[in-house]
Amino acid sequence: MIEIKKVSKKFGNFTAVDQVSLTISRPGITVLMGPSASGKTTLLRLIAGLEDPDQGEIRMDKQLVSGKGVKVQPNKRGIGFVFQQPALWPHMRVAENILFGLAGLSREEQQQRLRETLALVDLEQKKNSFPHQLSGGQQRLAAIARALAVQPQYLLMDEPLANLDKAGRETMLRFIKELGADQARYIFYVTHDPVEADFLGGPIAKMREGKIVADE
Repeated sequence: MIEIKKVSKKFGNFTAVDQVSLTISRPGITVLMGPSASGKTTLLRLIAGLEDPDQGEIRMDKQLVSGKGVKVQPNKRGIGFVFQQPALWPHMRVAENILFGLAGLSREEQQQRLRETLALVDLEQKKNSFPHQLSGGQQRLAAIARALAVQPQYLLMDEPLANLDKAGRETMLRFIKELGADQARYIFYVTHDPVEADFLGGPIAKMREGKIVADE
């Protein structure tokens, strides 16, 4: 469960997130939808611990992770983050990118996680490829594999299908919807596209000008 209570964040004089309260109480996919510059990405970064709220608090599984002088580091929050761009290390092969976040595990467990995530995203044959040798869709899958390899309870996805063509987008949407069927995982999916939101199903929260808004 993620509980966001009266959270605000400013950058200079600009209020990116304004007194947002939101609870994600069930596993599966929850969509946050809104136009560009509505505060969606900032809210996601606040949940991840990549930004600190100016006020309010965030709890994950009842534990306070942000607020009241508390800041739990991102790597202690049980999250995986998929950014708008794949953000793969260009000098590392696919396997090396996935293994990057697993340094604290034994070599045997690292290799087991690598095999499992490569199989999940169907990239076994591309594990020794560099990012520039992959298609756009394959790069996205590699980024998702890297996020899943740490076995997060919460997967945060910030417009992960940006700049994909129609066929690639449809393939990735089906894959993400299948991920959402795992009831042990929460997926918080950010988009501006109502077609994506409707396809993925599940609860939809709408954001505009830094606030959560009701359906119109």
